[in-house]
Amino acid sequence: MVPNATGWRERPGAGLAATALSTGAAAYFWILSSNAVPFNNAEDLTAFCLFMLVGGFISLLSENLIQARQRLEGSLRSLEGTVLLT
Repeated sequence: MVPNATGWRERPGAGLAATALSTGAAAYFWILSSNAVPFNNAEDLTAFCLFMLVGGFISLLSENLIQARQRLEGSLRSLEGTVLLT
């Protein structure tokens, strides 16, 4: 949720930065909890990669949504003066 919430309100790229930071934090705490062996098995590595990929994907989707809304609002503002309502 952190990448999504940050990407929603901040400049483009903030969601990806939050994803990178949270991935780094997850790796750090994962290493601490497993006594300096980062990934004991394939399941741990798969879960970590999936966390990173899903977080990045959500961040990109959020940024695309923001850009699409901004384009739509700009188009509506430009059409506002040209359309006559009867």
